[in-house]
Amino acid sequence: MIEQTMQNALKENWPMILIFTVFAIVARLAYLIVHKERFVIPFKEILRYEVGSKLFIQNIIGNIIMFIPFGLFVAYLIKTRSAIPTILITIIISATIEYTQMQIGRTFDIDDIFLNLVGGIIGYMIYLIFNVLESHLPPFFSTKLFKNILTIFLLAITLIIYVNSDLWGILR
Repeated sequence: MIEQTMQNALKENWPMILIFTVFAIVARLAYLIVHKERFVIPFKEILRYEVGSKLFIQNIIGNIIMFIPFGLFVAYLIKTRSAIPTILITIIISATIEYTQMQIGRTFDIDDIFLNLVGGIIGYMIYLIFNVLESHLPPFFSTKLFKNILTIFLLAITLIIYVNSDLWGILR
């Protein structure tokens, strides 16, 4: 139902979305030119890190990993076979985060949006894998009790990794 609603909204509103997108791009470029600020090229930040370095893990892998649970949650919430709603919601949320960062004095990095999108898509694919596996598991694994316990366990593992990340030199 939500998927169909989103498809109908896109089908009926794509001209306004296109006009708004072009306006936003032109307004941003005009702002950069008037204020003599530099234009950030996509993938510039991604390519400056040496693969496997601490900064690569923190910035590249960190942005991807951060949005894997988001993509999984969105796909689970919407319960769709199509990746389009997950992709659109991930882009909107990621762009909102970047815009907010720009407004509070931090940098707007288009690369983060691409990396977050990769994480959201990976989360969506994990959702699909779980759906296939769920049908082949004993009924207990489909109960809400088991899913709640698994969620708490995964959150606890994530918290433990985050708290101890200084020991490993990652995530911070």
